[in-house]
Amino acid sequence: MGKHMPEPWSIKLDRPAGTPASANERPLDALIMSSGRYICRCRDFMGEDPTNIADAKRIVACVNACEGITTEALEAGVVEDSIGIAITFYTEELGPWVSYEILPTEEQLFEGIRVWEEE
Repeated sequence: MGKHMPEPWSIKLDRPAGTPASANERPLDALIMSSGRYICRCRDFMGEDPTNIADAKRIVACVNACEGITTEALEAGVVEDSIGIAITFYTEELGPWVSYEILPTEEQLFEGIRVWEEE
């Protein structure tokens, strides 16, 4: 398998968000880019629910956050294992000495941003 495109990846919209498509235009697409090259297109086939932009943002955020980690390590679960180790360390080892706990709850924030998705 070849090496993937280098980080950082970014998103480019094929027209400004919120701009309605004319009768002859396709729905808004989110293009995932790296080093000025097109990697893939997240398309909203329905034209009504632009989850394609949210999907593209998630893909780009995950790729950029995992910069330097091999694909094989990611597929083997290194991120999930690392989060489990961090949660155990903070809750069991540092619990009495830290001002917060890292727990998978909706209330957990990191720099004011919700960490865990709602189920």
